[in-house]
Amino acid sequence: MTRRITISAIIILTAIVSLAIAQQDPKAKPARPKSKDNARVRTRTSLQSRPTRPSTQRPGPGLDRSRMMDMQLKQMEAQLGKKKAEMQKAIAELKTVLAIAQGEKATKTAAALQKIIDNKQAMLDAETKAFEMRTQRLKEQFEKRMQQMAAPPKPKPTGKVEKK
Repeated sequence: MTRRITISAIIILTAIVSLAIAQQDPKAKPARPKSKDNARVRTRTSLQSRPTRPSTQRPGPGLDRSRMMDMQLKQMEAQLGKKKAEMQKAIAELKTVLAIAQGEKATKTAAALQKIIDNKQAMLDAETKAFEMRTQRLKEQFEKRMQQMAAPPKPKPTGKVEKK
């Protein structure tokens, strides 16, 4: 009995919902939300008033460009310092193992370890040299930009082409 009542209630509910849907005007648009908190409602704002993340802000004319350059160089130096520390730690560990191998008169092992140490040292020297070249190139580019900014602007071409 309760099963028949449940089925009947579902059928009646479905009929009511279908009638309500059928009576809606198909041309009627749903009302826009009036709440300004809704994420879909956007207002036009100027670029200056939009919040941005500090990492994506671009340097404006008021910021000291040389300070920006110094910050970039310091960041690169910190990365190199970290890499150097890791490599020197690995080399120190290998030298410890090399000393043990030499104490046990394991000449082949000692030679292999010495070769690994030399390779790591060469890699460290190469990375240091590459870093110095990058910093020098950055400094040169920065100086060139500063000179271009200090130079008077070039006149713009008129766009007219003379016929011969």
